[in-house]
Amino acid sequence: SQAGTAPQPPSASGTADSGDSKPEAGANGQASASDASMDTDKPQPSAESGDSKAAASTTPKDASNGANGSAESEAKPAGKSSQELMAASTRQATLAFKKLTTGLSSENSRLLKSFLALITKELANPSNEVREAAKACLAILVDVTKCNVTALLLPFRDRLLGPIFGKPLRALPHNMQIGNIDAITYCLSLDPPFLEINEELLRLLSEALALADAEDQALVNHPAQVRSNTVSLTHLRHVCIRMLTAAMVRPEFSDSKNTPTRARIISVFFKSLYHKSVEVVDAANDGLKQVLLQQQKLPRDLLQTGLRPILLNLSDYKRLTVASLDGLARLLQLLTNYFKVEVGRKLLDHMQQWANPQLLQAASEKSVEDMHEIKILVAILQVFHLLPSTAGVLLDDLVGSVVNLEVHLCRRESSPFRKPLFKFLNRYPTESVVYFIKRIDSPHYMRIFTHALNSPECGPLRDALVTQTPALIDLLREFCAKATSFSSGSKNSESADAEDGSDSMA
Repeated sequence: SQAGTAPQPPSASGTADSGDSKPEAGANGQASASDASMDTDKPQPSAESGDSKAAASTTPKDASNGANGSAESEAKPAGKSSQELMAASTRQATLAFKKLTTGLSSENSRLLKSFLALITKELANPSNEVREAAKACLAILVDVTKCNVTALLLPFRDRLLGPIFGKPLRALPHNMQIGNIDAITYCLSLDPPFLEINEELLRLLSEALALADAEDQALVNHPAQVRSNTVSLTHLRHVCIRMLTAAMVRPEFSDSKNTPTRARIISVFFKSLYHKSVEVVDAANDGLKQVLLQQQKLPRDLLQTGLRPILLNLSDYKRLTVASLDGLARLLQLLTNYFKVEVGRKLLDHMQQWANPQLLQAASEKSVEDMHEIKILVAILQVFHLLPSTAGVLLDDLVGSVVNLEVHLCRRESSPFRKPLFKFLNRYPTESVVYFIKRIDSPHYMRIFTHALNSPECGPLRDALVTQTPALIDLLREFCAKATSFSSGSKNSESADAEDGSDSMA
């Protein structure tokens, strides 16, 4: 009961209120938020829609409907169907283990059971190395016995889960919390299912949710301990997010009674995208990916709450950091259809603010890759190829900005800005080739274009150039005609000069 009253994560309350509120920003911030804000009626990108349909088709409710196509089965609670599936899985696993031990001698059967009892307990060991060794042992046993992990662990389930569910997480040291959470994550990922979504598991999920949402200072006994526990706190947050992700993908967890918990978990995923640890950010990103595979459309209030930090950072160029721009890039990968091309225009404006001519000229004699301002500019450029498909209209402004940066840096052959630009050119190869062909008489534009064509990653650009062969032939003919005309004019001029010289000599 003490663990069941774990504090609600701050993002949960923010989510509940965000539907009636707007991002609190200045004039620029409000404009940026509205420009970059999502069309929340849009479905999530089509690349994942097939997977989401497949995931939806495997829910217990659909399985029940397939078994008996009556109207009553459609109204049947998903929880009851999941219980039936769990019971069937347990029966099959029990029979498989019984068949395995029956085929062994009594001594070998005893040894196998003793060994399984040992490594089952070690799945929750505080040491990561021991836990991984236990999982490796189980993988070997699966290969040798041809039994799945669920069948091997089922007879010893209480031995593993009893200590985990018997004590609140916050009453344990960090390494034991990590061990217990990692063990539950492993069990949740097993197929056939090993864990039932019951009250005990929901209580543990609530505890893990509170841990993942809490600030570091709240996870230690004294604020001074934060620095010395940074590694363990980061790992704890990471395993909590992984367990929440493993629970979210379980079909029975999609039941309507778990909707509030799912909303809180999604809020924590969004919040964790802005964490300073790459390990935590990657886990949160994977969690959101799994959510979007299950549901094409996220609730409006969750989107507003989750995207508000990024949109507020876009309101002022001084608030941009490499981490915040990386977070924007991740969100664009997940939620491209929810953003508008105006995000790119705002970023172009910020590039102009960061591209101080005096600063760039002073940096031309230094190693520019290590400069903070250059890192910000490169991070901004890394975002453009992830913008919605209509971002092709930014081609001229973007290439012009890169040319301007290179001119001030006195860079001709290469610069740190080109690789991000090439990604954008690959996104719109035909438009890019036509654009550069029209500027064939500009040396700097041609240097960028030829560098791109020589880059291994620019295959789409080379393919698009091949399709422009007729235009290139016409351009070559025009060039040859101009060269011939110039050559003839030069000869006539030389002849005239020679005649004038002869007359003067005479």
